[in-house]
Amino acid sequence: MKRLVKQIVNAALGPFGAKIVRRRKATSFLNTDDTSLKTGIELEDRRASPLMLNSEMSLREWSYYHSSAVLGVPNSDEDERGPIRMKYFGIPLRKNPLDLWIYQEMIFDLKPDLIIEIGSAHGGSTLWLAHQLDLLGDDRAKVLSLDIDRTPYLASHPRITELTGDSASEEIVRQVKPHCENASVVLILHDGNHSAEGVTKDLAAYADMVTPGSYLVVEDGLGDVKRQWGESQYTGEGGPLKAVLEFLKTRDDYQIDYDKERYILTQNNLGFLRRVR
Repeated sequence: MKRLVKQIVNAALGPFGAKIVRRRKATSFLNTDDTSLKTGIELEDRRASPLMLNSEMSLREWSYYHSSAVLGVPNSDEDERGPIRMKYFGIPLRKNPLDLWIYQEMIFDLKPDLIIEIGSAHGGSTLWLAHQLDLLGDDRAKVLSLDIDRTPYLASHPRITELTGDSASEEIVRQVKPHCENASVVLILHDGNHSAEGVTKDLAAYADMVTPGSYLVVEDGLGDVKRQWGESQYTGEGGPLKAVLEFLKTRDDYQIDYDKERYILTQNNLGFLRRVR
């Protein structure tokens, strides 16, 4: 029976130049309690898929792999930035796709009419946010992009407004406030200066602009986690996660929403901050 099942499956896969192969002998092909069973699809040129090669990765190893190999983020201060292999509508972005899934849930639930993105880089995530608002259908909703350097920026959309300069400067903060005063739900995503000092300044400047019930998401606390693991691009005083922990000591109107980390693999460790009042 097992052989017949295998023959049927391979007959179906045959036109595609693929077949089912058994990586290790096991007592049953389809149902087994033996966790050592290795099966997969092997192409005609016999190259293994990335899943086959990397199936034994730990979460820690995957975090390093995704940061360096996919997002091009250095894993230590001695590494150089690599190419970004994640793109949206052709524009590079550095996000964990599981975080983007959480973001779309938040956007649907909150229905913000203003999303402030502190740090837009190439603009891939900026355009993604604008498209999420398109799906909600509110013509008034917009994305306010703050960045100190527009050199790599490629995004363009009627919902997007760009402000260029230091996000913590009085000039930029002064320009942002009127946008918040005219919005009923404000969501802020922080992906700007990643030093603890820089994040602290931005938290002080923007925390009061978030509407109760909405979020201030501080991204890339994973860099601080990696620092605890022994290798990170964050040196010296630390990064976003350290700033968040200090911030929460002074603000009892913000709480960490741990449920937003339910997929475990996130760039934003302890960074989903919900304003409760």
